[in-house]
Amino acid sequence: ETSRRICNAFRHECLRKSPFFAERSTNFLELVIQELEVELFQDGTTIVQQGDQGEKMYFLYCGEVDVLVGPEETKVARLQSGSVFGEMALFGQQKRAATVRAAGFCDCRVINHRAFNGILRRYPEDRAFFARMAEERGAQLQQLSGGGGDKAGGSGQGQQQGKKPAAGLRQKMRMVAALRAPVA
Repeated sequence: ETSRRICNAFRHECLRKSPFFAERSTNFLELVIQELEVELFQDGTTIVQQGDQGEKMYFLYCGEVDVLVGPEETKVARLQSGSVFGEMALFGQQKRAATVRAAGFCDCRVINHRAFNGILRRYPEDRAFFARMAEERGAQLQQLSGGGGDKAGGSGQGQQQGKKPAAGLRQKMRMVAALRAPVA
């Protein structure tokens, strides 16, 4: 029905352009596509709020979003069509590390962590790939957020261990760059 129409309109080749899904098996991607839901956002809408519980990953099919960190919502990146965000929710980190806000109209494809993990159980090779990715990204996030404490990296921005504010912002930008998945 509806998911079949989405599947026909949104082929796995679009996902393959994202490093997050590159080189995954076609059958795996087809099952992911069948579980995708469409979420549309208007300019200025907060899609993900830093510190909130996360249960979904977003594939930005069309549009741009701003990545904001800290209580002042400092912009550290702008993601474009083909990017993935919120992916750590699929791997057990439920606290959102940043706020993501639509910078214009956005068309996202969304998958819930339960559906994604259900698919992974059927594909051991893909499960092993994503387990390694989650471990690497979790370590990057931990390292770049100061080795612990506030996983969201928001409060105390630029004041960790005597760092200057610009150094804290650069650190957060590196974190976002390490976690983002632009179109190849």
